[in-house]
Amino acid sequence: MPHTTPTHARLVLRAQVARDVMSSDLVSLEANAKLSDALSLFVDRGFGAAPVIDVAGRAIGVLAKVDILTHQHSSLAQSVAAPEVLDRTQVSDLMSPVVYKVQPETPIWEVLEQFRSLKVHHLFVEDRHGVLLGVISTIDILERIVLE
Repeated sequence: MPHTTPTHARLVLRAQVARDVMSSDLVSLEANAKLSDALSLFVDRGFGAAPVIDVAGRAIGVLAKVDILTHQHSSLAQSVAAPEVLDRTQVSDLMSPVVYKVQPETPIWEVLEQFRSLKVHHLFVEDRHGVLLGVISTIDILERIVLE
Protein backbone atom coordinates (compact mmCIF):
# COMPACT_ATOMS: atom_id res chain seq x y z
CA MET A 1 0.00 0.00 0.00
CA PRO A 2 1.59 3.32 -1.06
CA HIS A 3 2.26 5.97 1.60
CA THR A 4 0.22 9.11 1.07
CA THR A 5 0.59 12.44 2.82
CA PRO A 6 -2.45 14.63 3.45
CA THR A 7 -2.32 17.80 1.38
CA HIS A 8 -2.67 19.96 4.49
CA ALA A 9 0.30 18.35 6.28
CA ARG A 10 3.54 20.27 6.74
CA LEU A 11 7.01 19.55 8.04
CA VAL A 12 7.92 21.35 11.25
CA LEU A 13 11.31 21.56 12.94
CA ARG A 14 10.77 21.20 16.69
CA ALA A 15 13.59 23.50 17.81
CA GLN A 16 14.12 27.18 18.46
CA VAL A 17 17.83 27.49 19.20
CA ALA A 18 21.04 25.46 18.81
CA ARG A 19 20.76 24.06 22.35
CA ASP A 20 17.51 22.33 21.33
CA VAL A 21 19.22 20.13 18.74
CA MET A 22 22.80 19.72 19.94
CA SER A 23 24.20 16.49 21.25
CA SER A 24 26.19 17.07 24.43
CA ASP A 25 27.88 13.67 24.07
CA LEU A 26 30.88 15.37 22.50
CA VAL A 27 34.07 13.43 21.84
CA SER A 28 37.15 15.40 20.92
CA LEU A 29 40.68 14.62 19.84
CA GLU A 30 43.87 16.05 21.23
CA ALA A 31 46.12 17.69 18.66
CA ASN A 32 49.01 15.33 19.41
CA ALA A 33 46.87 12.17 19.21
CA LYS A 34 47.98 9.56 16.70
CA LEU A 35 45.99 9.33 13.50
CA SER A 36 45.50 5.61 14.12
CA ASP A 37 43.70 6.44 17.39
CA ALA A 38 41.45 8.94 15.62
CA LEU A 39 40.62 6.39 12.95
CA SER A 40 39.73 3.81 15.60
CA LEU A 41 37.46 6.35 17.30
CA PHE A 42 35.68 7.15 14.02
CA VAL A 43 35.15 3.49 13.17
CA ASP A 44 34.21 2.32 16.67
CA ARG A 45 31.82 5.19 17.43
CA GLY A 46 30.56 5.85 13.90
CA PHE A 47 31.69 9.48 13.82
CA GLY A 48 32.30 11.44 10.65
CA ALA A 49 34.29 14.23 12.32
CA ALA A 50 35.55 15.41 15.69
CA PRO A 51 36.87 18.69 17.04
CA VAL A 52 40.58 18.89 17.80
CA ILE A 53 41.35 20.61 21.09
CA ASP A 54 44.38 22.26 22.62
CA VAL A 55 45.60 21.69 26.20
CA ALA A 56 43.04 24.23 27.49
CA GLY A 57 40.19 22.29 25.87
CA ARG A 58 39.43 24.89 23.20
CA ALA A 59 38.70 23.86 19.62
CA ILE A 60 41.63 24.54 17.31
CA GLY A 61 40.53 22.46 14.35
CA VAL A 62 38.41 19.63 13.04
CA LEU A 63 39.45 16.21 11.77
CA ALA A 64 37.07 14.37 9.44
CA LYS A 65 37.13 10.87 7.98
CA VAL A 66 37.68 12.37 4.57
CA ASP A 67 40.92 13.99 5.81
CA ILE A 68 42.24 10.57 6.78
CA LEU A 69 41.10 8.96 3.54
CA THR A 70 42.73 11.71 1.47
CA HIS A 71 45.97 11.37 3.43
CA GLN A 72 46.00 7.58 3.11
CA HIS A 73 45.33 7.74 -0.62
CA SER A 74 48.17 10.20 -1.08
CA SER A 75 50.52 8.10 1.08
CA LEU A 76 49.69 4.88 -0.73
CA ALA A 77 50.27 6.56 -4.07
CA GLN A 78 53.81 7.28 -2.83
CA SER A 79 54.25 3.59 -1.89
CA VAL A 80 54.31 4.25 1.84
CA ALA A 81 52.97 1.41 3.97
CA ALA A 82 49.64 2.44 5.50
CA PRO A 83 50.31 1.22 9.08
CA GLU A 84 53.58 3.15 9.26
CA VAL A 85 51.91 6.35 8.10
CA LEU A 86 49.11 6.02 10.65
CA ASP A 87 51.58 5.36 13.45
CA ARG A 88 53.70 8.47 12.91
CA THR A 89 51.03 10.94 11.79
CA GLN A 90 49.38 13.15 14.38
CA VAL A 91 45.86 14.54 14.26
CA SER A 92 47.26 18.09 14.06
CA ASP A 93 49.05 17.16 10.82
CA LEU A 94 45.76 16.63 8.98
CA MET A 95 43.10 18.64 10.80
CA SER A 96 41.38 21.58 9.22
CA PRO A 97 42.23 24.68 11.26
CA VAL A 98 38.73 26.02 10.68
CA VAL A 99 36.07 25.23 13.28
CA TYR A 100 32.49 26.21 12.44
CA LYS A 101 30.80 27.11 15.69
CA VAL A 102 27.56 28.43 17.10
CA GLN A 103 26.46 29.34 20.60
CA PRO A 104 23.65 27.57 22.48
CA GLU A 105 21.35 30.56 21.95
CA THR A 106 21.92 30.78 18.18
CA PRO A 107 18.49 30.76 16.50
CA ILE A 108 17.78 27.53 14.64
CA TRP A 109 17.30 29.38 11.34
CA GLU A 110 20.92 30.63 11.63
CA VAL A 111 22.11 27.07 12.29
CA LEU A 112 20.30 25.89 9.16
CA GLU A 113 21.71 28.77 7.13
CA GLN A 114 25.26 27.91 8.25
CA PHE A 115 24.81 24.26 7.24
CA ARG A 116 23.61 25.41 3.82
CA SER A 117 26.09 28.21 3.15
CA LEU A 118 29.17 26.48 4.57
CA LYS A 119 28.25 23.11 3.03
CA VAL A 120 29.14 21.25 6.25
CA HIS A 121 27.45 18.47 8.20
CA HIS A 122 28.67 19.38 11.70
CA LEU A 123 28.60 22.58 13.74
CA PHE A 124 30.18 22.71 17.16
CA VAL A 125 28.42 24.47 20.03
CA GLU A 126 30.53 26.48 22.45
CA ASP A 127 29.80 28.92 25.23
CA ARG A 128 30.91 32.56 25.14
CA HIS A 129 34.26 31.56 26.69
CA GLY A 130 35.09 29.12 23.89
CA VAL A 131 34.36 25.98 25.88
CA LEU A 132 32.91 23.20 23.75
CA LEU A 133 29.44 22.12 24.88
CA GLY A 134 28.25 19.89 22.08
CA VAL A 135 27.83 19.25 18.39
CA ILE A 136 24.98 19.57 15.93
CA SER A 137 24.88 17.31 12.89
CA THR A 138 22.51 17.43 9.97
CA ILE A 139 21.07 14.17 11.31
CA ASP A 140 20.25 15.92 14.62
CA ILE A 141 18.22 18.44 12.62
CA LEU A 142 16.43 15.79 10.57
CA GLU A 143 15.51 13.83 13.70
CA ARG A 144 13.58 16.83 15.02
CA ILE A 145 11.45 17.36 11.94
CA VAL A 146 7.90 16.16 12.39
CA LEU A 147 4.91 15.91 10.10
CA GLU A 148 1.94 17.96 11.31
